[in-house]
Amino acid sequence: MQTKLSQIKVTLFIVLISLCVISNNLHAHNPHDMVYGLGISPNFANDKTLFLATDGELTSDQYTNILRSTDGGTTWIRLPNGLDNVYSEIGVRVSPNYNIDHTVFATTKGDGVYRSVDQGNSWELFNTGLSNLRVNKLNIAKLGNNDYVLLLSTLDGQLYRRSKAETAWTKVQNVSAKIQLVAVSPSFTADLTAITVNKTGGLQKSTDGGLTWNAIGNVNGSTVYDIAISRGNPKEIFLATNNGIFYSNDTGITFTNKPANLPLEAINNVSLSPNYLTDRTVFCTSLTHSVYKSTNGGDNWTLHASGAQVTGQTSPLEEFSELQVSNTFLTDQTVFLSAYDGFFISKDGGITWSQKQTRKNLLTALALSPNFI
Repeated sequence: MQTKLSQIKVTLFIVLISLCVISNNLHAHNPHDMVYGLGISPNFANDKTLFLATDGELTSDQYTNILRSTDGGTTWIRLPNGLDNVYSEIGVRVSPNYNIDHTVFATTKGDGVYRSVDQGNSWELFNTGLSNLRVNKLNIAKLGNNDYVLLLSTLDGQLYRRSKAETAWTKVQNVSAKIQLVAVSPSFTADLTAITVNKTGGLQKSTDGGLTWNAIGNVNGSTVYDIAISRGNPKEIFLATNNGIFYSNDTGITFTNKPANLPLEAINNVSLSPNYLTDRTVFCTSLTHSVYKSTNGGDNWTLHASGAQVTGQTSPLEEFSELQVSNTFLTDQTVFLSAYDGFFISKDGGITWSQKQTRKNLLTALALSPNFI
């Protein structure tokens, strides 16, 4: 009799686990697969590796998760080891030498930066030298064969720099600079160029890898939400702003508006094809529409609906959090969109899109009586 009861309890245990997994599948949008940050392996065409900063399940102990996929977004694993979960992880950046150094960075609005050197399997704080741990944006630029430079803006407007070999962050812009965003040239190894924009639309340029900065142009009266820089010299620069897309063909000295076929609302993401100088391809999102594509340098835009819905459950600027293009876009034609409504991929140059479930088969919680067996 006792043996039979034990067998029944084991069976119930298995059923409970199954129900947790099934429930998670049925509620992949609970209410949504909320994605705040996106990191893509530079070798995505071969290793199919992606990282996401997402909300956990809506439980009493909900906290942000870092997830990793090694099959292009079909399946995911959670990577919690070393994260203290006091503050949400809001950004993920992958080393340009990921296939060699296996390094990933996660940024937070209170814990600063976490670094992993084992593909996200474990994390450690990476904050030496930072006086403010409320991170706004982090960008990473390839330097030479195995080096990189990190540029980090904080929510109070400071800018920090750190190379792979350095043991601490160095402040390169004070609070008075009011830095909002920083972007790096895709040809950083050759030209060492980076661009910042401040909270009033003023731009600065560095041509020594972020050590020193000089004022260039401005888009006064506009708030800038994203920056995209082309290869070549002079560089073409696109700004996503509350007044639409602004464009410069003289490395940011002067700007013109490119509104054709775009809605009369803020543009919050902009991204260029890595082959922009030949294919002239640009992507962007507005507050309520995703994704727009241009193949003539932003002169005209066409909407190719991603399927990402405006949820109304977050700020308008966070509905579509990141828009990125594969480094190997020429051959794989892959574009990525992270949104409050989930994670979306296009494999035909941004024309058609599919949603990738990020919570499928993740066991979120299970409670048992101490006397269950």
